[in-house]
Amino acid sequence: PVPNPSLGRTRLALSLPRAGAAQVEVYDVAGTRVARVHEGALEAGRHAWQWPRADAPPAAPGIYLVRAQTDGRSITARVVVTR
Repeated sequence: PVPNPSLGRTRLALSLPRAGAAQVEVYDVAGTRVARVHEGALEAGRHAWQWPRADAPPAAPGIYLVRAQTDGRSITARVVVTR
């Protein structure tokens, strides 16, 4: 996640060595999913999304966990949203 800490909008990026299904989700610290950023097939290479989207309100201040799953693997990153 970039920037981190964020003022409410964060760029999320994922790099895949080969094409496949991927899922990128954002959770609050209580474990509640607050956003599904991507779900579906992606080509090999680098992909990026903005969370929340530009047409959505900025995220509330707090700590969020971004989880990406692909090819049977999962990675989690923390992002801090400030005001």
